[in-house]
Amino acid sequence: MPKERQVGMKTPPVGQKSESRKKQKRNESPVKKDEAKKSKFRESGIIVRVDLEQFLCHTNFGIDFHPNINFIHGTNGSGKSAIIAAIQTCMDSRASETHRARSIKQLIQNGKDWARIKVTLKNEGDEAYKPETYGKRIVIQRELNRHSAHKYSLISERGKIISNRREDLDKILHHFSIKVTNPCVLLTQDDARDLIGGTDPRKMYEFFLRATGLREMKDDISAIQVPYLSNRLYFPPYPNSGS
Repeated sequence: MPKERQVGMKTPPVGQKSESRKKQKRNESPVKKDEAKKSKFRESGIIVRVDLEQFLCHTNFGIDFHPNINFIHGTNGSGKSAIIAAIQTCMDSRASETHRARSIKQLIQNGKDWARIKVTLKNEGDEAYKPETYGKRIVIQRELNRHSAHKYSLISERGKIISNRREDLDKILHHFSIKVTNPCVLLTQDDARDLIGGTDPRKMYEFFLRATGLREMKDDISAIQVPYLSNRLYFPPYPNSGS
């Protein structure tokens, strides 16, 4: 039997309850969407900004990066690849690996005695590196000089210099698994050209060794000079390479 309706009680129209739920969901959706977007991005170890002074064609340049995908466009000679070279140089690559110079000093702008690179990394979340020391940002700074030694500085979010030691930079890069020599981490213009239009199978095989980290692993094991391992670690040459 149907329930008896009390006098004065208003029965909500059919569908009103579901409509109120939809309204509540719409009101909450912006917050939930923002949280969902944040969860899609890494909270640490990603580049959020690059600043350049007197580096190659850039006299005073800064660029902010989105945490996901960034497109940098411009005419030839406008300095697009110089940004990649700056990131490589700041993260301890050799000048020859940038394909822009044979020595670090050649990366300094013509007519200038010094250059400065700053790469700012996000340092939040569970995978942050020493957040109690650096805060939510880690600034890696490298100063290049024509007449004296080049200098590294690791700077906290508040602008305090934490360290000038290269070993501490290596620890940060290792913690975030940043290996700028790996083409899967940083793909240079020349590597991209070889990958897309390359026809030499030997170069493609070498690209594979670098991308998977096998080349670096072999070099590291050889560097520690353990006879038992180094004598038995073997990477076969590409088939029919003649070597």
